Amino acid sequence: MHRVCRHPKERMALEGVHNFRDIGEYSTTDGRHLRPGLVYRSGSLADLTPGDHAKLDALGLRVICDLRGNEERRRRPIRWPAMASLEVWSRNHEETAANILDSILQPAVTANDTRRLMIEAYRRLPYDQADSYRQVFHRIARGDVPMVIHCSAGKDRTGVVVALLLSAVGVPRNTVIADYMESGRDVERNCAVALDSHVLKRLSVVPTEVWIPMMRAEASYIDAMFEQILTDYRSIELFLEAQLRAGPEVLAGLRSTLLAGGASGP
Repeated sequence: MHRVCRHPKERMALEGVHNFRDIGEYSTTDGRHLRPGLVYRSGSLADLTPGDHAKLDALGLRVICDLRGNEERRRRPIRWPAMASLEVWSRNHEETAANILDSILQPAVTANDTRRLMIEAYRRLPYDQADSYRQVFHRIARGDVPMVIHCSAGKDRTGVVVALLLSAVGVPRNTVIADYMESGRDVERNCAVALDSHVLKRLSVVPTEVWIPMMRAEASYIDAMFEQILTDYRSIELFLEAQLRAGPEVLAGLRSTLLAGGASGP
């Protein structure tokens, strides 16, 4: 039996990992719920302690999907025991945070400017990360779970794919947004993670109030992501099929893997 968090907002107590939590137990609009112990979301796994390894090993993980870019992974690799029988998947791509940083470092930039840049970034994220998100969707659809999905803080790249995943299986939008907002519960830790990054250390010359919106999980960010998708495709399902190649068959696989109770159809 897999060890699971008893509530989706309850975070597993891990020494070297931030924002690790199970997305199970959320209810869907058709009266079903996500099975716990199948998909976890997290910040970086680069600082796992031996105790953390033992706790995660008890979850029976099959795959870790690391959404970070090449340089992020090179500087802070996941150090998983060599004997572990799980796959650590990542994609050959460069990070995009530097684009926002270049703008924030310009003179006279305000907190509202940073917030606007974050909203613009969230509009692009489903497209920028489509190749990674496609892997997540297809792997879960074929039963490649339990899985951990993570990036650096577990807020932006991970937050968007989890929002899309929850939406795809019928979790109501208000619940999806509430789950996303949980990643902003510990802004101080998000800041610590950010300032440990080789890219974000450049922020030390910028007033804190200017860059702090980058560390927050604001509803306007995830709302902008959904708004852009619905503007472009009119529905989440059409976006998933076009960008992630997640058509009816994949969505049926997701529901079969993740959902319990209620109706049995897609």
